[in-house]
Amino acid sequence: MKATGLALAMCLGMSGAAMAQQAAAPLDGVDDPHESFNRDIFEFNQVIDRNLLKPAAKVYEDVVPEFIRGMVNAFLTTLATPLVLGNELLQGEFDRAGYTVSRTVVNLVMGAGGIIDAAGSMGVPAHDEDFGQTMAVWGWTNDNPYLVLPLLGPSTVRDGIGIGVEAVFSPLGYMYDMSLAESIGKQGATALDKRSRYLTQLEELEKTSLDFYATLRSLYLQKRRDEIRNGEGGEAVPIPEITMDFDGKDMITAQTTALQ
Repeated sequence: MKATGLALAMCLGMSGAAMAQQAAAPLDGVDDPHESFNRDIFEFNQVIDRNLLKPAAKVYEDVVPEFIRGMVNAFLTTLATPLVLGNELLQGEFDRAGYTVSRTVVNLVMGAGGIIDAAGSMGVPAHDEDFGQTMAVWGWTNDNPYLVLPLLGPSTVRDGIGIGVEAVFSPLGYMYDMSLAESIGKQGATALDKRSRYLTQLEELEKTSLDFYATLRSLYLQKRRDEIRNGEGGEAVPIPEITMDFDGKDMITAQTTALQ
């Protein structure tokens, strides 16, 4: 899952301090009964991020040209399409499913088999859906405690179960029998791609947050509520816009996503 697997409502021109102030504001319905345990896992994830993922992401950003990084992201988005489409169908979002199919066809035909985001350059951005959102649409909206997962980062009990379901029943796994090495390579590339896109934003967020754990928790929970509504209704989540077409949800989770 893109928890893990995260679209964020972006706010142009918002400073890191303003973002942290809004993110740290009280959030109704925060359910974090295992906060002490969650904070321990959060600190573990931070160690992994500071010593492995973040340095690798910096090298990736400095060494690999931007257009190549864009192709990597487009290809990873194409690989995720069966999972996104499956969840849209399970949610009864047939218009969104048609949109996803059309967008994928455009990228396969005009984007060299999906390694170029031709549809995105035409103003047709990718959707993102996961099984955690699907369960929420089906009715699991209450009694869903916040949970920090080792390596995967911010989540909830419902979204954590969604990760497991997707790992077992991913359509891509049935369409193409990936070897262990290929699977690890895909997950590593996904983590590196996501983390590299939010280097500056996450550094600024951590510097300006009085409590980085609480800030990310608030942002994640607000983001998930926005995703379940597909951005309809409610107030936008106060996160600065990220350059290049990419689902902003993963800004929150990418800081600890080493094996996403």
